[in-house]
Amino acid sequence: MLISPNTVLGNSVQEITDLVFPHIQLRKPSQIKLVLGTQVNGNPHFGTHMVHAITFKLAQLLQREFSIETLVHIGFLDNTTHETVQTHYGVYQRNINQVQTIREIENILRTNYGGLHQDFSHQTDVVSEVELYSIQQRRSTFRSAFIKSLSHHEVLAALFGGKEMKLTLRVPCPKCGFFEKKPLHTRIVSVLGDYATIESRCFRHGKYTEKVEVSCSEQSYIDVNVLHRNLLKEQVLMEEDDVLSIVMKGADWYVGTQIVDQAHCFVGSKIPLRIFAPTFISSTGCKLSKSLIKSQPDAFVGIPDWITDATLLKNVCKDPSNFLLWLAEVFLVDQKHFFRDYSASEIERLLGIYQMYINNK
Repeated sequence: MLISPNTVLGNSVQEITDLVFPHIQLRKPSQIKLVLGTQVNGNPHFGTHMVHAITFKLAQLLQREFSIETLVHIGFLDNTTHETVQTHYGVYQRNINQVQTIREIENILRTNYGGLHQDFSHQTDVVSEVELYSIQQRRSTFRSAFIKSLSHHEVLAALFGGKEMKLTLRVPCPKCGFFEKKPLHTRIVSVLGDYATIESRCFRHGKYTEKVEVSCSEQSYIDVNVLHRNLLKEQVLMEEDDVLSIVMKGADWYVGTQIVDQAHCFVGSKIPLRIFAPTFISSTGCKLSKSLIKSQPDAFVGIPDWITDATLLKNVCKDPSNFLLWLAEVFLVDQKHFFRDYSASEIERLLGIYQMYINNK
């Protein structure tokens, strides 16, 4: 059904569960937690749904093979930009979670994902949980990691800030909620134990300071750039006792995690086990991207709409969750099929095979 080339893992890994085996043997955890993050920035494409399906199916395979309780944790990133304003001080922005209520964001997730996660949980017998970034950033463990990271701000600025060497720290103006997109006027005033003081400038209300504490109110909010956020998330995961956390990502994240790994090494934190799911691409080799599909739809001309907008998969497949989990297992049982890209036309072909398989059962 699939023809895939050999990889450098050929002599060491057959199934993807083989990547987890040594960690089970060495750490002997009482729980396995698979963690993935998804942006709240438009309708999910097929690749997004596929990474979710792979995560649930892998959790099921691990639970069966090692007889260890396994959990799927889905972090929805509601810190996506809602609006930007060009000012004489620079570009300012507000995020979705600052202008929409949690209930409104949950409604967006229901529209985009429906009962998909419930179906996945039911079919795999794997428990799942969902958390918004706006909730995660309030947790004392996350804030503690954030404050500690500021003690290494020069190293992190060099790694995450490019040639400008500025660490992106976003604390909203207490009066209007806007904050700088790039840290032109934002600086760390002090880092003392369990709190840090950050100064910034609002284009409307002038200078302000924010005291970021480990314990915080519901209104308190901090944001950082994507690599810094992943460093903090992984540091928190690696501090959990008796839990083997596996970070699930699309393969396009591989280059980014190399920089995050350098940060882990410099600040002395542990690097988690990560598994990179296949990338799904157009005929030109361009990966499916929600933002690019929205801004440059011509780049995906000729690709079925259910691939660029996975909420439409139900129009061509009676049981989308079954198809996604079936395909996930096809990928997971052979590392050659997992560590590669898949074109939109190949996904169309595999859907046809699945439908023939179902019709002949």
